[in-house]
Amino acid sequence: MFRCKTVVWSLFLWGLVFSYTLFTYADYDSTWRTVPVAVNIASNMILIILLVRDVRNTKRIVVALCWSILVSIGLILRIYDVIDAIALNIHVSIMTLLISVAWCIVSHANHLTEGGFHWYVWCMLVILTLCSTNNGEGGRTIYITAASMSTAIHILYIWHVFHVQSPGYERCKHVFRVLSCFSLSLTLLVSSILVQTDVIPWSTQQYIIVGVEVAAVVVIVIDSVIGFSHRTIKSRRTISHRTIKPNHNYVNVPIV
Repeated sequence: MFRCKTVVWSLFLWGLVFSYTLFTYADYDSTWRTVPVAVNIASNMILIILLVRDVRNTKRIVVALCWSILVSIGLILRIYDVIDAIALNIHVSIMTLLISVAWCIVSHANHLTEGGFHWYVWCMLVILTLCSTNNGEGGRTIYITAASMSTAIHILYIWHVFHVQSPGYERCKHVFRVLSCFSLSLTLLVSSILVQTDVIPWSTQQYIIVGVEVAAVVVIVIDSVIGFSHRTIKSRRTISHRTIKPNHNYVNVPIV
């Protein structure tokens, strides 16, 4: 049940992101563009309230939700022209940098994650911070650097996963998630490089961004289906042996 709720919340929040993207590219007025952002802030706050009861095991999610709220506030300010695009980039980069520091403290100090995953997430946050500093000048260099760093990080981390994790379902699921993240992020970075070098127009990149967001939904659905299928398999294995008590001695009798 918990996993089902997680998938529903993930699809709902990603749907808000997709709605904001479509409204922006369709040049809707400020009110329509504000709606998904405002709903996203309210939803994140509700989730934080629900998750704070078990904050020891949900600190990572709470940190991500806080980042989403801070970035959404910046988007609202940009929608109503309180700040310009450069100020929004600075806002996102600063918030991401602060969240990366919080991630290091929460994850490393409390040993919430395996060391390799800890540094993988931190490096990806650094790349996001780097991309957010783009103000139109030197954008090509920034995106090329980010794409190179992302490729190297994902190769090293996948090697690390194969080195430290035992073969099986968990490793396959982990590699699938990492490769999905790599494919989607690299697509965005490469398209940004092509725009900066005038190979493709901005209008083409808009379609690419929408396509990446749709692909992200597909990844979420596939990952959830794999998870549910694995849970069913584990459940069957769990009930394949039933414990009975003849003569006060417990024995395991396999069920054929």
